[in-house]
Amino acid sequence: MLGLSGPVVAAEGETTTIKRDEIQRLLKAHAEQVPESFKSFLKQVRNETDNADLQSAIDGYLQGKPLEGSNFVNLYRLLGIYTRLHYGDDVVDLLGEMVAIPTSKQGDTPSTRTLASSASVS
Repeated sequence: MLGLSGPVVAAEGETTTIKRDEIQRLLKAHAEQVPESFKSFLKQVRNETDNADLQSAIDGYLQGKPLEGSNFVNLYRLLGIYTRLHYGDDVVDLLGEMVAIPTSKQGDTPSTRTLASSASVS
């Protein structure tokens, strides 16, 4: 289990965090073949990237070191990328199902009828 809790405090002269273009590149690079685990994803990213700040964050996490500042933020963003790659399609499908659930509303007040009771009422 991945634990990423604690304060995020950037120290003076600290490294930078990964930005949108790097995030998009990682999403595209791993979209076709999503690694089975977060750890294997990190190892792949570590070997692919030239970003020393990202490598430092990955190395620190894999060595069990506490992460602070931009290293923490970078690893947190990598977790988000992995989660999006691994579960993104399922989430989109679930949201589609939720949007398709019939609802009724009278004025500004939602109906108190539930789906079960609306099925029995003609």
